Amino acid sequence: MPRMARHLIPALVAVALGCATAPGPAARADGVMLIQAGAFWMGRNDGPSDEAPLHRVYVRDFWLERHKVTNAEFAEFLDAVGVVSPEGEQRYDWEAADARIQPRCTHVSGTSTATGSTRDVPSRRDVPSRRDLPRLDLPVVRPCFASGTVLIWTVDPGYGHHPVAVSWLDAGACCAWRGRRLPTEAEWEKAARGDDRRRYP
Repeated sequence: MPRMARHLIPALVAVALGCATAPGPAARADGVMLIQAGAFWMGRNDGPSDEAPLHRVYVRDFWLERHKVTNAEFAEFLDAVGVVSPEGEQRYDWEAADARIQPRCTHVSGTSTATGSTRDVPSRRDVPSRRDLPRLDLPVVRPCFASGTVLIWTVDPGYGHHPVAVSWLDAGACCAWRGRRLPTEAEWEKAARGDDRRRYP
């Protein structure tokens, strides 16, 4: 993958989860924008060799999310599907230094909750998928150690509307959960560079 694309993908695709979809019959005010079909200049000749050569690429119409997926939205995804994929891969590394989404043990009492301490959070290797749990009124991943508690994903205060930083695979899984897909490298570069060959969005 060209180096420029590797830098751009975290900016809008993996980080922003700029989920794409095929064009529909009419535009709707749902946060997506139409990137019109056409040829554009992809790559560059004045940079690293893996970004060369500058060449023309034709891309069909597609829709791209206008705004970046936030930490709060990705936490909702984790609550819905679990932190471990069907293949056994962890979808999110909450122990990373820049992680803003944290597992929290929460007491379940009817429809109200009270957030508990993270000291009761199990290790990352001990977090199964939500499909292994009984159905509850709250979006949960798994029970915590204490009786009457469940684990949910919460965002650090002040970071709910910040773009989430995740891997390409995790971004793809989140897009699929939302009924969309990640844009291709060519789609992303066309959307980011525009018609004036800008290097960055």
